[in-house]
This record gives sequence, structure tokens and C-alpha cells, in this order.
Amino acid sequence: SGIPAPSKSALLSGYNSIVYSAVNIIANAVTEVSWKVIRELPSGKIIDENQSPEAVLLNAVNPVMNGSTLFFLTQAWKDTSGCAFCWVKRNKNNRIESIWPLSPANVNVRKSTQFNGVDVFVYSSGSKTFEIPKEEIIFFVNPSLTNPYSGSFSPLQAIWAEKAIWNEDTLNALSL
Repeated sequence: SGIPAPSKSALLSGYNSIVYSAVNIIANAVTEVSWKVIRELPSGKIIDENQSPEAVLLNAVNPVMNGSTLFFLTQAWKDTSGCAFCWVKRNKNNRIESIWPLSPANVNVRKSTQFNGVDVFVYSSGSKTFEIPKEEIIFFVNPSLTNPYSGSFSPLQAIWAEKAIWNEDTLNALSL
């Protein structure tokens, strides 16, 4: 409808005042969930695996961050930009050793020219750029209800679009 789509950087910069409060309330609610690792035995009995490598990883997802911070950032980025990315780093035995959230403002998705899908994720931080294989990224997305296959749409994008439509309609009405 002639409304320019905001960049991920613009959406993240819109994270203030009322939007900040709303996103914080939702993201904090996600962090309050008590995540547990459980296993079902062949007998059907469920046991708590609170000392398993997976449970330890949920408590310290990387050397500087716990699971609550990871969940907070993932939810906050989904609410502001419509998507979130986590880089899953594995050790030489192919076991997950850390999970790093990546700001959507710094990630570009490079689509494949040979098949319908993602080829690689490109992460930029300052003057450094990293190509991360798609197998190492968890890609969270709020699909657009008008076209769920074409990309993401966040609550903040909806606010942005509503404001732009209101401004456009107001300007049109005033020019009558």
C-alpha cells in the first residue's frame, strides 16, 4: 500500500516507552517458565534429568549468559523484529557446547540459488562478518498471517504499519 517496510534496525530502535514495557512484560513472562529436562523410561516412568548435559546447558547457555537471558532476548527480538536467531556451537563430538543469541539487526539470510530455502546466515558485528551454516542456526519467526511463507511480522511492525496508514490517511484527508 505504499508504506515502506521498516528495517530490522529501525524496529529495534522503536523499542522504547510503551513498546519497551510491553515487550519486557512478555519476555519476562517467558523467562519465568520453569524449564526441565525429563526422560521417559521404557516402563513409562518419567524421571527428572536435572544433572544431564542438556539441563546444565539450559542453566548456562554460554560462558556469559544463562537460559533466562537467552529466552528473554529470543522473545524480545521476535516481538520487535518478527524473528530471532540462535547460533548453536558444537564440540568435536557434535554435542552442543553453547548457544549464542544473535541480534536480528546483524543477521542476513542468504537464500539458495539452487533450491528453495536458506543457504547460509551472515552475521555482521562491527567490521567482522561471519558466515554461519544453516545447520548451526535456530531460526525463530513470527510468520506473517497474510503470507506465512514469505517472512516474518512482529507486533511492532503492526504498530509501525498502523501509524504509517493513519498518517497517510490523515494527510490525504487534509489535502481534500
